[in-house]
Amino acid sequence: MNSTQEGLDYPIWLPRDLSAIHVTVEQPEGNPVISIGEDGAVHALRKGKATITGEFGGMTDQVIVLVE
Repeated sequence: MNSTQEGLDYPIWLPRDLSAIHVTVEQPEGNPVISIGEDGAVHALRKGKATITGEFGGMTDQVIVLVE
């Protein structure tokens, strides 16, 4: 399995302390594509697509992860 993040040469790492950021992951329920480790690393679990959304201080941003 090959994990790619469009336009990025390196893996995605979220901040180590996510307590101030509301993070949600959109992916198939019961059959996840990714997991987010306690260290903030995004881990590929199977082929597919997931969307990570982070909300902080009224601002929202998204990262789309494609696992091939």
